[in-house]
Amino acid sequence: MERLFEGDISEEIGDLNGLQALNISRNKLKGPIPRSIGALKHLESLDLSHNFLSGDIPEELTTLNSLGYLNLSYNDISGRIPQSPHVSTFDALRFEGNPSLCGPPFSLSCEANNGATLFPFVGLRETDEEKMWKYISMGLGFGAGFATAISFSYFLNNGRGFHSFWRRCYWSCA
Repeated sequence: MERLFEGDISEEIGDLNGLQALNISRNKLKGPIPRSIGALKHLESLDLSHNFLSGDIPEELTTLNSLGYLNLSYNDISGRIPQSPHVSTFDALRFEGNPSLCGPPFSLSCEANNGATLFPFVGLRETDEEKMWKYISMGLGFGAGFATAISFSYFLNNGRGFHSFWRRCYWSCA
């Protein structure tokens, strides 16, 4: 069973001065994105996607000039996306799945929708239980298909060893 990080991201994360990449995506993190992330001046990559983070995107992210990759998708982040020449280089895919996030790079402005913008990607987050049933269904489907093929070959030969059937199939196809 996979282990996931849970709880809030600590404000002390800003003390990790030399941090260049931070990827804590696909966990069960909640609460706001700490404003202290703005102190990570060497940060080049930040991926907080597929969590349960809430609140706004800290304005301090706009000061991270070395940030070349940002992914905040599929959280519960709300409010306006901070604007700066650097942040504006990130496309909408990096912010999708946040039901109340607004402003560029999305086409709807915050004023046009009173701060609440809905996107078609909301609700597509797959839970652990849904993942489990998907894999169980795939396994059952494979097993049923395999059992059908074996049963077909067995009965086709009137119960006489199905090895001769497979041998005939091989040589007729080859």
